[in-house]
Formats: sequence, C-alpha cells, structure tokens
Amino acid sequence: MGSCFANSSNKIWIFWYKDIECSIYASEDQMVTYRIINNINAKEFFLSVVYAKSKSTGREFLWGYMRTLASTTNSPWAVCGDFNSILTMDEKFGGKPHRIGKSIPFIECLHDCGLMDIGYSGNRFTWCNERKEDKIIWKRLDRMLVNDKWNDLFANSEVIHLPRVSSDHCPLLITCGNGQENYIKYFKFLNFWVDQPDFLDIVKDNWKFQTNEKELGDVVEQSEEQFLTTLDPEDKMKLHKGKADFIVHHKYVDSFWRQKENLKWQVEGDENSKFLHSVVRGRRSIVNINRIQTDGIWIEGDNEIGQAVVDFYQKLSPMRTLPIIIPFWKIFPP
Repeated sequence: MGSCFANSSNKIWIFWYKDIECSIYASEDQMVTYRIINNINAKEFFLSVVYAKSKSTGREFLWGYMRTLASTTNSPWAVCGDFNSILTMDEKFGGKPHRIGKSIPFIECLHDCGLMDIGYSGNRFTWCNERKEDKIIWKRLDRMLVNDKWNDLFANSEVIHLPRVSSDHCPLLITCGNGQENYIKYFKFLNFWVDQPDFLDIVKDNWKFQTNEKELGDVVEQSEEQFLTTLDPEDKMKLHKGKADFIVHHKYVDSFWRQKENLKWQVEGDENSKFLHSVVRGRRSIVNINRIQTDGIWIEGDNEIGQAVVDFYQKLSPMRTLPIIIPFWKIFPP
C-alpha cells in the first residue's frame, strides 16, 4: 500500500499504490478529486469520487461544485461513485413511479459539465433498500461519467456491477484501456515446479478458487434478477443464501492468501483484489459488447459472443435460400 486520503466528512476514502503518481487536487464534503500522471505517456488526468447527499437540496451544492471544476480543468476527467440520483425512469424499480422532474438538476449538470455516462455490464441496479416484497425498491445510483478528453486518452473504459453482498450498494469494477491490442502471453512451465512437495495442492486450490469465485458471483447475480422479477419470498431466501456463500468464500480466499503468499499488502489487511479482477475481467471498451446472457448463462469473449448471436438468430429464423438477383440491364440490353 502506498498512500490514502479521507475527505472532511470521512465518507470518501481513497487508497493508491506507491508506484502511482497521485495527488489530491480538490476535496469537499461530497466529492474528492485527485490528479494522476499516466506512467505510459506522462499525461495527466483527473478522477473524482462522489458520495452525494440523500436529499435533493444537499445535492445542489454538488452540482454547482462540479460545474466549477469542469470550467477550471481542460484535461481528461472522470467522475464516479454514488450520485444518489437517477437519469431515467428505467433506472428505478418498485415504490412510487419516478417523476422525471427530479432528474432535471442532475441531467443539466452533466450537460453543463460535458460529461457522459459510459454504461455498465451486470445487474441493472446498484442499490436496494432491502425492504419487504411490497416495499422493496431498486435504483441505479452508482455510475461513471467521463468527458471527451477522457475517451481520447482511454478509448476503452468499462464499468461492471459486481454482486451486491455485504452492502445495500453493489461495488463497481472500473477498467480503463487505451485501445491497444493485448498480445498473447504464452504460459511457460518450469519442470522443477513438480518437484516441490506442495505443487499439486497449490494448483488444485487455485483452480478451485477461480471456479468457485465465478460460480458464486453468477449465483448472486442470477438470484437477484430472479427475485427482481418474481418478488417471491423463496427467491429472496435464495438470494440471501447466495450472498452468504459469497462472503464466506471471500473470507476463505483471504485467509488462504495470507497464509500462502505472506505479501506485505495482505498483512496490512488489503483483500486479494488482483484475484477478484481476474474473475470479473472485462473487454475495456465502451462500444463493444463485453458479455451477454443466454439461457441464464453469461458468455464472454469476442468469438463466443459472436457465435452465440449467430446461433440465436439461426434458431429464430431458419436458413432459407436467397433469390438470385440479375441486373435488369442484362435482361434488357440497350
């Protein structure tokens, strides 16, 4: 671990590794902005983290603060976090119908700041009030917004809604890329590894962790979607069980790596985020389809997604012989 910072309200905490050139640019009650230098091309960019007030009157100051910051910076800029606001009626489920007038201040702020929502993959909503079936409400309160210069610097940015287990909000996994293709890195096996007495145990444990992590995460996502559709108490119990299994698994993984790796950042209490990133890897693109769900199964990878789309439309519309089109000038020569 390198450094950390907490804002005046003690509600926004930021941690960064020591090899990242990062400094706090501005901080206030609802937003912290830090300046980062890209180690690849030495270009600077700004990233703001938001934790907005729950009441609309409290958020008015945040919208004004964002406008001021946008007018004073001419660099790539992204804003992410809990805005406690939604943009459209589709971003809420349950409770009273959303009145679009409540979204106008947020929409106007994004327009004035030149910010756009880059979208997401995963579950539709990021927050739930965890009430009973007839009073339950879901909303998409968390998101990532970027300006045009951010898209120029990071051509591929992606937000993944991770399973919501120990909080009423789901975590956001954000990846940023510059559009360069990743070359294949071939696996190299060293023969002396098999001579180590714990070689097979380590391989088995790693395979088990990777399989369980993805399976448990998928169970939580699918259970939440099922409960969102049916509001059935039995589906709610399945969702709670899935979350409990996911939490227990994370504790087990953390304990395993503390014992096996003895890394400094693990001893200091940081969870194995590198492993978590490997499970929910993305395509780092805002225009590409990163993954699709078919028959309740998530499919990732360009080739797999392409084949799934072809299979879907072939089943939907059976192959038929196309008519042969002959140009009219060949039938009626001049």
